[in-house]
Amino acid sequence: MIRFEHVAFNVPDARAAARWYCDNLGFSIVRQQGEPPYMSFIADSGRNFMFEFYSRDDAAYFDPNGMHDVTTHVAMHTDDIDADRAQLIAAGATASGEITTNPAGDKLCFMRDPHGVILQLCQRKVRML
Repeated sequence: MIRFEHVAFNVPDARAAARWYCDNLGFSIVRQQGEPPYMSFIADSGRNFMFEFYSRDDAAYFDPNGMHDVTTHVAMHTDDIDADRAQLIAAGATASGEITTNPAGDKLCFMRDPHGVILQLCQRKVRML
């Protein structure tokens, strides 16, 4: 059986990226390397989803500049999109537009974390998973 394990991003400061997700989104460090490229595997609170952040100078860093939010993003469920959006902005995320409601009644918004990763917060009228 094959199942999802992680999504990886090469960013200039992998340890800072991992710390930001732990401090602000409830992720926890699963495995972290103390020397370059500072691979940091972090998991969500339910241990259903994992990111890997690393800093490799011999490869291009993730750069979403000029990329539209819907081109690629990481979507995260929230029960309170207004409060969570405000908290993440206070923690250094950048809003990309306002909260919208789609025809299904879901509240959605896009933002970028301090390291450039495009996030979408989703407050679903009917939970998907």
